[in-house]
Amino acid sequence: MGRWTVPVIVLLVVAALGAGFWGYTHYDARRNLEITVANRYQSSFYSLVDNVEKMEVSLAKALVANGMSENVRHLSTVWQEAMTAQANLSQLPLGQETLTRTSRFLTQLGDYAYMLTRNHTLGKTLTAKDREQLQNLRQQATLLSQNLHEVQATASQGQLRWAEIQRTAQKKLPSGTKSIGKDPFTKINDGIEKFPTLIYDGPFSDHIEQRQPKGLTGSNIDENEARDRVLAF
Repeated sequence: MGRWTVPVIVLLVVAALGAGFWGYTHYDARRNLEITVANRYQSSFYSLVDNVEKMEVSLAKALVANGMSENVRHLSTVWQEAMTAQANLSQLPLGQETLTRTSRFLTQLGDYAYMLTRNHTLGKTLTAKDREQLQNLRQQATLLSQNLHEVQATASQGQLRWAEIQRTAQKKLPSGTKSIGKDPFTKINDGIEKFPTLIYDGPFSDHIEQRQPKGLTGSNIDENEARDRVLAF
């Protein structure tokens, strides 16, 4: 054995130990980061479940309230919980489709409750149409709550992997793709689709969001023809 053999072996052992320690340190740091992020997602999710439960209860109370002052309290709770629910929803790593549809429902619900609260302060009582739409919103909130509780049951069994949901949400799906089956939040979209549109005097009413632009008449033209027309104008 040459005189350099032992030092080389020692050097290789030290290098291997150093690489192993470096790898373990980075693995441990990554694992701790994933745990921290998962705990944050978990907290936002459970808060969202609580928000939707309170909205559902307050909507039910608003439908049977005896006076306007009592109804103002219930509808104000719906409005506040809807806004808080949106904040918690935005913290979750969900796909764009789920985020958009659920956020839109919460926006409409909160805005509609605010409008009714404002009408009560002006001395206006609930109309038959108001009660019908409140009933629809309550049913939708109930279904949303049920779907969230199903996800919560999955989480309590340790089967909810936030890191996996985040990776799924970040995937770019082909146009027209509905959802990925492994996403436990997929069912929420189906529930929101089942209910009728919400028409009311507010900025987030379906009849405003679905309004078609006026003045766009004539046949379709390509980019070159559009450029020529603009330059001619």
